[in-house]
Order: sequence, then C-alpha cells, then structure tokens
Amino acid sequence: MDPVIKYSPVIPPDPDLLGSMVHYVSYSSGISDGVQPFEYTGWRDECTAWHETCYIHSNLWPSPIYRFWGPDSTKFMKKYFANTFENFPVGKAKHGIMCDEEGRDMVDGMLLKIGEDEYETYWLAPWLQYCVETSGMDVQGETGKRHLFQLGGPKSLEIVEAASGDNLHDIKFIHHRMSKIAGKDVRILRAGMAGSLAYEVQFDVVWNGFSVGCNGGNFNSHQPKSAFGALGVIINELL
Repeated sequence: MDPVIKYSPVIPPDPDLLGSMVHYVSYSSGISDGVQPFEYTGWRDECTAWHETCYIHSNLWPSPIYRFWGPDSTKFMKKYFANTFENFPVGKAKHGIMCDEEGRDMVDGMLLKIGEDEYETYWLAPWLQYCVETSGMDVQGETGKRHLFQLGGPKSLEIVEAASGDNLHDIKFIHHRMSKIAGKDVRILRAGMAGSLAYEVQFDVVWNGFSVGCNGGNFNSHQPKSAFGALGVIINELL
C-alpha cells in the first residue's frame, strides 16, 4: 500500500521543490500541517528578504483572540496589566504584559484598542479570560480566532497598499486601522520589530477558497480572489 503524503493546505506542493520537502507540524489547529519545502529560493535569499525586498509569513494562523469591552475596561487593564494606558487612543496597539498580584509575568501578547472601551487581544487568553470573569468589574469578553499574515521589508508598504488599493502611509508604528483586500474587511497593523517597516494583515478565520503557494521572498498564488492570493499576485509583480 502506497503511503499517503499529507500536503499543507496553506502551501500546495511544487514539483520543482520535491527534493527539499520536509514534514512540518503546526500548533495552529493543524491548518499548516503537512509536507512543505524546506526552502524556496534558497536560504540566503530568504533570510535577507526582510532587509532587501519583502517576506510573507503565515505560521501564526489561525491565532486565538479574546475581545473584551465594558465601562470598566480601563480600570480592569490598570489592575491586571503592567502597561500604562494614559495615552491609548482607538487605533493604537500595545504589547500587553499581564502579571499576577505578586508581580509574576503570567502572559504577554498583542492588545489592540478597536473602539471606545473595546479591545481585541492576541495570545493573552486563557489568563485574560479568567481575569475578566473573576474581576467583579463591569467588563465582559468572548473568544475567537483570526488569520494573521505578516509582511516585512522595504517593499512591504508598497505591497499592502497595492493589494488593498488604499493609502496606508497614515498608519504609524504600532497603530492599526481597517481596510479591504479582495473585497474583504481586514485590519492592518504596522508592527515591525524595533520600528522596522512591517505589517500584519488580520481577518476573520472563515474565508472560502484558500489555495496558495509561497516562494520565499516572492510569492505565488493559485487563487487570487483570496486575501492571501491578492497579496501573492502583488508581491510577484513588485519583486
């Protein structure tokens, strides 16, 4: 009986790369599990994409999120987070650090203010959920999932703007706002490490028709009607 090889639904098999395939197991609900190329255009080219062109990364999806809201939201955050919230307007994000009453770091992750007294977080639950449910404050929350595509490099802004048809120069470092790609609502966060030029495209988990293939610093798409596909077509045209 011939063995069955499971290919990743995120990165379809490329016959030209079969000599460098490896098995990959993802922690993200199995969406990225399967056989994938170990490299595409060569490790040197791929390692310098962040500095010379642009890379695209998808291994953080789907990501668990936790939304919370309520009139006591700011009071709640001041009690459970080590951050300061004096200057935290809608459209800004923080790397949230949550501590227990003895000052121990319990969890850290992204914290986005998406409305007045309304926040969306990544990788802070279940500790955040426990704190919300036991705080005794006027705050409530819900769990969910989001897809995250991360792009970084000197051409990342050009690529995301071309995919969205939107002028995104107004998004400052660690700020975000809504836009559209392929007719779908997306949230675009500028969050490069150390202030470098990089973006994160966030959108709801349930989008039909994903079939994409990554080509290292470049990107090949098989279904350009998806957000990932739209980004892939633009990357291939611009790099």
